[in-house]
Formats: sequence, C-alpha cells, structure tokens
Amino acid sequence: MPMLSMVLQKADCSYDGLNWLAVTIGPGSFTGIRTGLAAARGISLAQNLPALGIETFAMVLWRVGRTLPNGAEHRLRVIALNSRRKEIYLRIFSPLDKPISEPDIVAPEDVSKRIGNQPIVLAGSAAHNLDPLLRGTGVDVLTVPSFEAPDAADLAALAANQIAERRAGDNLPSLAPLYLHAPYAVQPTSGGRLRP
Repeated sequence: MPMLSMVLQKADCSYDGLNWLAVTIGPGSFTGIRTGLAAARGISLAQNLPALGIETFAMVLWRVGRTLPNGAEHRLRVIALNSRRKEIYLRIFSPLDKPISEPDIVAPEDVSKRIGNQPIVLAGSAAHNLDPLLRGTGVDVLTVPSFEAPDAADLAALAANQIAERRAGDNLPSLAPLYLHAPYAVQPTSGGRLRP
C-alpha cells in the first residue's frame, strides 16, 4: 500500500482520480499474487471501482505483440514462465493470439510434445533456458527478449485495451488467483488437533 501511495503521488493522482483497477492474477509467486489481489479488492471495494484481473501469460503475449520480429506472424506463441521449481508454467497461443491450450505446469522436456512440429515464437521468464532444449528436439524456435517479471506499464496498456473493447453489460470476471501448482501447506487430516 505505501508503494501504491507513492506511485499515485508521483503521478499527481489520488484514489478518487481512478476509474479502473488492473491486477495480475498469476501464475506467479503465491505471496505476491495474494497480496496484489487483496490490495486490488480492498481498493475496489473502498472506492467502488471496477477491477480487471489479467493473467501473466496475457501480459507476456501483449509484449510479444509489440516486439514481434519480421517473419514471425504465422508462428505459434509459446509463453513459458519460471515456476521457481523444476517445472515451468506454459500456455500456447495461435498466431492470432488466441489461446489453444489451458494454462499448465509442465516439465521442460515435455514442452516439445505440446508444440509438435510447428514453428514457434518463444517468450517469458523461462524462455532463455527452454530455447536450447527445444532446438535440441528440432523445434523451429524464435525467442524474443526475456520477460523476467510483470511490468506495470504492460499491465496498464493491456488493461486499457481490454477495457476499451468491453461492451456495456459485460460482466467482469472475479479477481481469482490463477494457481497452477498445488499448495505445499495443507490442512492436516486430523483437522490440526493434537493426537492423545
């Protein structure tokens, strides 16, 4: 919250001057996603503002669309994000930026099976490490510059675009986190009671 206040102050804006909120819903770090969503929900309720949740995959795809190299228009877009584990977060989009796979968590060595023989544009925080592995299996890869963390400017631009495309009466999706990995902390089967 102090960071948000500082940003608003630098922008010479107050919470009353906002008309929309946008927040990433993941995938990403459990704590970061929960904190961001809780802050957005709180501000949305307190200020009676609509809030838009955006996947990290969509943010990377947005950046890819702005930096797409010549000749890459007909390639699949493969977004690969570090999960901070052995697996990666993966989503595949058509050359027209339409999702053709659900968000998933996969082992790097299994990504080529998901792609097949199609040429791809590869982007995301896991792209640098995934590139040589895919090339080694014969995939025609064109990797765009790395995307190490969500960027607020990309989020704002993508949200503004999505808001402009909305029609009157469209329902906003709930601000639900996109978790692809099962939590490590689970409720004990005993319900947390100590055994006698």
